Amino acid sequence: GVDGLWQLAGFYLPWLGDEVTGRTLAVVGMGRIGKSMVAKATGFDMDVLCHSSRGSAALSGYVESVQRVMHLREREGLSSRRQTIEAVSLEDALRRADFVSLHVPLLAATRGLIDAKRVAAMKPGSVLLNFARDAIVDEAGGDPRYELTTRPGRDYNNLQPRVGFNWRPQTSGEGIGGLLTG
Repeated sequence: GVDGLWQLAGFYLPWLGDEVTGRTLAVVGMGRIGKSMVAKATGFDMDVLCHSSRGSAALSGYVESVQRVMHLREREGLSSRRQTIEAVSLEDALRRADFVSLHVPLLAATRGLIDAKRVAAMKPGSVLLNFARDAIVDEAGGDPRYELTTRPGRDYNNLQPRVGFNWRPQTSGEGIGGLLTG
């Protein structure tokens, strides 16, 4: 496809974006915002992996409801493919997802939740999207296999730079950055 053409040409145009249809999104934190992210991913025909600190059993009714919506969309011709959704462990989500989206509150248990060890466990080429507080991602891990950059903007709840949307491969300046693996 087009992605292969640009790779063969030896350059990448980030404004073209990455195709998300058929890719897998892991949503870490299944509160109101995490569930909203699942709804958006469903609309883009993505497969979804859900992780909640309360465990997979706590998500069973929600996962079943979203599965019914996904199957209805397919039956009615509103999706381009059969989608899946599963409740999984954090480790499984990191290992399998193309995109990992963080939506957890900052608590003692979530501070440093994503560290160098967990980043190293992520699927090669995957992208981490941190929509939570900065302290959820341990930037001091120093693992040379990934780069972490921030975009301009402030998190006014703790007055620290925020990690924002993430692009692959890394681009310079222009307010675009992120955590890149692989």
